[in-house]
Parts: sequence; C-alpha cells; structure tokens
Amino acid sequence: MTEVSKCELCGEPMPEGEQMFKYHGYSGPCPKPPLAKPPGLNFSAALMYLKEGRRVARAGWNGKGMWLILIEPGNAMHTGRGGGAYPMQRCIGMKTFENNMQPGWLASQADLLAEDWSVIPD
Repeated sequence: MTEVSKCELCGEPMPEGEQMFKYHGYSGPCPKPPLAKPPGLNFSAALMYLKEGRRVARAGWNGKGMWLILIEPGNAMHTGRGGGAYPMQRCIGMKTFENNMQPGWLASQADLLAEDWSVIPD
C-alpha cells in the first residue's frame, strides 16, 4: 500500500501529477485554507521546564520517542586513564530512538527557533 502524498499547507491529498510537490498549485500558492498551527512551546519555555526536572521533546524530530532531560551531577562517573575518576557535570541529555541516553545534547538552529516543543508527561 502506498502512502498518499498530502499538501503541507492544507492537508488535502495531492492531485495526480503533483505528488512530488509540497503543496497544491505548484505554480502558485495553495488554493485551500491552511491547516491550523498546532500549539507548542518555544525553546525558552522548554528550557525552563528542563530546569524544573521535566522532560521535553520536539514534534519536528525524526526519531519518535526521543526526549531531553537535565542530567544532574552525581548520576555518572568517567573513569579515566591513570585511575582518575571524574564526576559528571550538569548537562542536557537526550534519550535517543535507540533507547540510549546521550549526555551533552546541543541544540541546532532549528531547535532554538522551533515552536513545537512540548512537555512529556511523567
């Protein structure tokens, strides 16, 4: 079964011959009314929730089930060469789609400017 291409502006199925385009009327604007913009948080609000110990995620991320959390000191130690042990500093960690925790997540420009952030329920 093939997936039906839909207009990114109005959500309607694309007509025959226009499936490769992002929206209806490839030679002009989409004639249909646009889809309602889903409510979401900006990065500043998401960061505030992170600092409160909550998990946050973006709707625009490709991998599903991914989220961020603030990792507090004392959750891990790095054992270095020569027998030294180094405590983990406070950082933002990402739970990946492969179910791993990646400490030291860095925001992209798209992440900083996005308004599709949400708080993950506990």
